[in-house]
Amino acid sequence: MNDDKIFREIKNVFLNKFNECCILYQRTILKIGFDNKEDASWFEKNIIRRNSPKDSPVIPGSPKGIRISDYKFEYSFIVKDKDKLIQLLNKR
Repeated sequence: MNDDKIFREIKNVFLNKFNECCILYQRTILKIGFDNKEDASWFEKNIIRRNSPKDSPVIPGSPKGIRISDYKFEYSFIVKDKDKLIQLLNKR
């Protein structure tokens, strides 16, 4: 994912669906930080750790680079299927 328009689209969905979160775009990796444990648990279960890696719209990344230190729960990932990610987030 290297398009700012795609990032803005994904960012808007996150900000509309989760209580307290921050999302950053760092080269090819997106970073999301949550304050709310329920939001973080939902994201981990339904997006990051789906039934199989083939079923997930993202590839988990390493937490290198910029940290989202103001948030308790942080995830890094690469988007492999933007439409599926947005569809799953909208089910929240």
